[in-house]
Amino acid sequence: MPKVTVKDYRPKQSVVLEFPFGYPSKNITEYMRSWQKKKKLHDEFQGKVHKYLLSKRCPNFPNPVKILIDLYFPTKRKRDIANYSPNWLLDALHYSKVIVDDSTEFIPEAPDIKIISGETKQNKIVVQINEL
Repeated sequence: MPKVTVKDYRPKQSVVLEFPFGYPSKNITEYMRSWQKKKKLHDEFQGKVHKYLLSKRCPNFPNPVKILIDLYFPTKRKRDIANYSPNWLLDALHYSKVIVDDSTEFIPEAPDIKIISGETKQNKIVVQINEL
């Protein structure tokens, strides 16, 4: 009996989100002495992301995804890529139910982060989510 392979012909989802605010640096968040201030900053960032996603009616991704993150800054100052961990953004995407989970089961590869300096007048975050 021949082996039958079932192929999923459903088109893969993809979305580009442009958040009109900046991403907090680890230099600010990691060295806060008060965990309450850090938690407050985290919750404010998560709330801004959630509010933006509700206004844009972002689709949900039930399958594994690849995430690309571009961080735009208005000045051409040098920035250390290690200071911009995607943890808070992934938490916010999970909280907003855009992605099922921020574990390696649903995000098998670490998000690609690119820093772009001097090309905009204000800080912004551009996130591309591609279904695998």
